[in-house]
Amino acid sequence: MRRKILCMLVAFFAYGLLSSVGLAEQPKTYKLTYTCKDGQGFVTMIQKYHVLDGKKMRCETQTSTGDVIISIFRKDKKVIWVLYPQEKQYMEQPYEGWIWELAQNGAVEVMKQTARKTGKKRFMNIECDFYRGQDGELQSIYLFDPGRELILLIQNVKDNKVVSQIEATELSMDRPEGALFEIPSGYKKVKE
Repeated sequence: MRRKILCMLVAFFAYGLLSSVGLAEQPKTYKLTYTCKDGQGFVTMIQKYHVLDGKKMRCETQTSTGDVIISIFRKDKKVIWVLYPQEKQYMEQPYEGWIWELAQNGAVEVMKQTARKTGKKRFMNIECDFYRGQDGELQSIYLFDPGRELILLIQNVKDNKVVSQIEATELSMDRPEGALFEIPSGYKKVKE
């Protein structure tokens, strides 16, 4: 039961992270790492994304407690595998197109509807559009790479203090290895 709950939370966060940090027209192939921090700068989660040819995506999630869960989305095979490396086990779930579409299109559309472009700023040596939005007392700041259509930074600010941050810490347009999108040998399939 604990595994099912943890899996659901990580999967939900992965989908939410992609849709909230996400991509409008994702580059077809890339590697991207996000570091999530709370208001005190404590790292709450690290997520590494590998996307290959716009049909395969791998999300490696490491929580602050050290738990690691890997989700492999195979659009071409219509399946999602959730791997538990510590136990060498995996679960298989049916692929649903709306999840991929949410990950592909959700965040940038939300950003453009709720925030407005106020300037430019360099981040990771990339010229980014600077967006600012307000929802009650919470202000959201986005750094958006218009060339790749990637949100590279989101800061949520309240009373002039950062309360949470999602920051791209690595970005590469290099091609990930195909083996990253397969179940490693020695893993046992389990049910929920």
